[in-house]
Amino acid sequence: MRRKSYRAFNLINLVFLIFVVISIVVCAGCRISERKAKTGDSEKLNVDVYDENKEKEDREDEVEEIEEDDGEEIKEEEAKEEMPEVIYITPEEVYEILNSSQSSNYIILDVRTAGEFKEGYIEGAVNIPVSELESRLDELSRDKSIIVYCRSGSRSRSAADILVKNGFTHVYNMGGIVSWINSDYPVVNSE
Repeated sequence: MRRKSYRAFNLINLVFLIFVVISIVVCAGCRISERKAKTGDSEKLNVDVYDENKEKEDREDEVEEIEEDDGEEIKEEEAKEEMPEVIYITPEEVYEILNSSQSSNYIILDVRTAGEFKEGYIEGAVNIPVSELESRLDELSRDKSIIVYCRSGSRSRSAADILVKNGFTHVYNMGGIVSWINSDYPVVNSE
């Protein structure tokens, strides 16, 4: 009799344990689905959010005190204050700029390879692959704002950083042409 009640007790514990595990898995799945529903392209957005949060943390970590030659202490952030930052811009904003009277004040810079560029690009874009950018900076006017894009956003971020590091003051990162195309904006094909 005792063995039967012991087995029943173990069976109840096993069923309860299975129920708890299934509940955890279902709840985790619901959170992932809910996040996907809110964001649409959740994987890319999560990476972008992580990158932006990481950049923000990095900037906060850079607020360290340094000494100038005269011994006066200042914050490193204040010393870097003159260095411009990359501004993130949406495809919608870029489209509005290109269709405005201000479009002549901008350079659209495609930093993909020549082969990728031929497959489709934003009308009026200049193609300088990110791997060649530092050696071809003289092809870009420092008097104009530069909007940088690539395929998905990684190379454009690197290119924008290169531009800022080399003294370009009005640098915008649109990310990737994929988001431009997904917004149903026009592209030009060279093929």
